[in-house]
Amino acid sequence: MAAHTLRIILLIVHLPLVGGLAVDTILGDRVQFPETEQCRERGATLQHTLTGGSSQTVAHLEDVWKPEAGYKDRMSPNESVVLNRSNINDQGLYGLTCGSEQEKPIHLNVITSSEKSVTEGQAAGFTSTTLLQENSGDGDLTLTLQAVKPEDRGDYFLYVLKDRKRGHLQAVRMRVSPALNTPEERNPEQITCTPQPPCKERTPWIPIAIIAALVLVALGVVCRQRICRSNVSSGGGRSPTEEESQPITEPRVPEENGHASLA
Repeated sequence: MAAHTLRIILLIVHLPLVGGLAVDTILGDRVQFPETEQCRERGATLQHTLTGGSSQTVAHLEDVWKPEAGYKDRMSPNESVVLNRSNINDQGLYGLTCGSEQEKPIHLNVITSSEKSVTEGQAAGFTSTTLLQENSGDGDLTLTLQAVKPEDRGDYFLYVLKDRKRGHLQAVRMRVSPALNTPEERNPEQITCTPQPPCKERTPWIPIAIIAALVLVALGVVCRQRICRSNVSSGGGRSPTEEESQPITEPRVPEENGHASLA
């Protein structure tokens, strides 16, 4: 993500100041020491001045810049000294020794940033607490960037320059969201529904055909039942049961004296 400064009011980072070059980075970001790219003298070194006054060599130049112990996990051989990720202990004063030239001091500032999200086309405000403290009588000191564009996204550094010395440094990481193009997107509560034309009625041929088939089946069953009943009533086609087929005989009277008497 690119580093930015607000024009006119804020200073451009990497501007030479009294006491050396200032390099600003946000905690955890990649950081490059630009002066090392210009040095091509074999044996050149970049050293970090630690608390207490001792120094630690960060890298040395052969054909390319190579990291020293303690930096090999964060730096690869390169045309310049680049730390892949910065930590708070990297902050401080560095010295670049390049051939017979005088050592060049470099101030590395590692700072935390605040987050800001702005929609494309809107204004972005940056408020410097340092400005409010050092110039308390100046009123509203919020710096405004009008009509933000997608390319404006990135890191912004804010500070006060007094007698060519910088005051407290602040950082803002700004993200730019795409603009809302339609009125509905800008105010979803005002979305209106457009009535849709009525659908053309479709004749339900399949249901009608099924109903007609069921009616025909029902009529066929009724007719069959009526024909069967007619045949039964006329005797046609009916076979007599065993009880009906036996002939009817008169009851016999017991014989008296060998003669049968009829009642």
